[in-house]
Amino acid sequence: MSSTYGIRLVRLLALSALLVGTLQAENTNQGPKGDRKARMMKRFDIDGDGQLSEAEKKEAKAAHKKNKSRIMKRFDADGNGKLSDAEKAVAKAKHQERRNKVMKKFDADGNGKLDPSEREAHKKARAERRERKRNLEDS
Repeated sequence: MSSTYGIRLVRLLALSALLVGTLQAENTNQGPKGDRKARMMKRFDIDGDGQLSEAEKKEAKAAHKKNKSRIMKRFDADGNGKLSDAEKAVAKAKHQERRNKVMKKFDADGNGKLDPSEREAHKKARAERRERKRNLEDS
């Protein structure tokens, strides 16, 4: 695998971990890049002007860096700061496993996509899980 592929895979994993929208698997006419941009704008365009200000860009970059760090910590088994082909394969498999688990649990109509109500149920469950985790850490 080329290093460009590895970089793209890391970016994809980071963005998918960042954005719940990747789990919805909705069909759009925008294509993957346009859809990703729309999700990024929805999350980081705080003032809603349709553009990312410098502060909003800084927040997006910080979130991306944090997620990349988390992914590297989790999947960079040899600790060299790069994901090998084997490490990428493990990361991709874990991502798909997690996605399948979410779809199995929340795709109530079984159409392979999360509609808005299914996404909301997933979002609520994630928030509750995070809250329980915080409560355990505070104890």
